[in-house]
Amino acid sequence: MKALSLKQPWANLVACGYKTLETRTWATGYRGELLICSSASGDIEPTGRALAVVNLVECREMEEDDAPAACIRKYPDAKVFVLEDIRLLRPFPVRGSLNIYDLEVSEEELSFEDEAGVAAFIDRYRPDVNYQFTQECIAKGEYPPI
Repeated sequence: MKALSLKQPWANLVACGYKTLETRTWATGYRGELLICSSASGDIEPTGRALAVVNLVECREMEEDDAPAACIRKYPDAKVFVLEDIRLLRPFPVRGSLNIYDLEVSEEELSFEDEAGVAAFIDRYRPDVNYQFTQECIAKGEYPPI
C-alpha cells in the first residue's frame, strides 16, 4: 500500500478530518488510497503509527484560500495533496520513510475505527485544540509551530 508520513500534530489533524490538504514542496502523480502515518519523532502521540486511510484525488499548486484546510499558510513552491474519504484506523506501528512510499500492510492491520473509536481518538489526542491554535496562527498571519 502507498503511505505518507506526517509530523504531529498534522497526522492527527488529517486522521480526524480537520486537515484535508497536505502540503509539500514536491508534486506527485499518484492518485488513490494512501495510508497516513505519524512520524516516529516528536512529543505528540501517537508516533510511528498508521492512523488513517485517505484517497489522494489531486495534487496542485497551493493557493492562499487553501490555508485553513491545510492548517498552514501558503509558502513558496507549496503543492497541496487533496485528501478525501478519510477513514480512521485502529493505530498500528509502522516504519516510516520520506515521500510517498510502499508499505506492506496486512488485512488484519487495516481495521477501521467505528464511531465510538473515532470519538475516543479525538478525545484522547485532542486535535481540536491543535486545530484551533493552528487556525488562530493562520488568521494572525503566523506560521504554526511544528
